[in-house]
Amino acid sequence: MASNTIDQALNVFIKASTAVQDEISSRLFYTEAERDAAYPYSVYFLVSDPHEPMAFNHTLTGQARVQFNTYDDNRYDALRISDVLRDRIHLSTETAMDGVTVYSVKCSGTIVEPLDEQDIFRARFDALVEYADA
Repeated sequence: MASNTIDQALNVFIKASTAVQDEISSRLFYTEAERDAAYPYSVYFLVSDPHEPMAFNHTLTGQARVQFNTYDDNRYDALRISDVLRDRIHLSTETAMDGVTVYSVKCSGTIVEPLDEQDIFRARFDALVEYADA
């Protein structure tokens, strides 16, 4: 059984992309950004995983819903960067991601919205990831 979780596997897989590195460098964070993170940056978190490994008799399988948020002070850059992340994982099939086998990834469209604080925009999308521990 793999020692990595789906969130760790996604982190490694996404950061391995040169397109992602060109956009946000290593500023991809799980659950929340570092306190003084420079824009642009992205945050992702697990919304739900109703069939996580060893749960509900679905041994070694999972179906995670993960939300990705990209923050920037430019609406169009936030959207473009979010789409780079989305393109990295969308429609991945039979992909090994750092000790986790991903059977499929389906992403929603990207939504951009202004935040109340300053002139910051959030571009977000959801990903449904079906996986199994390798």
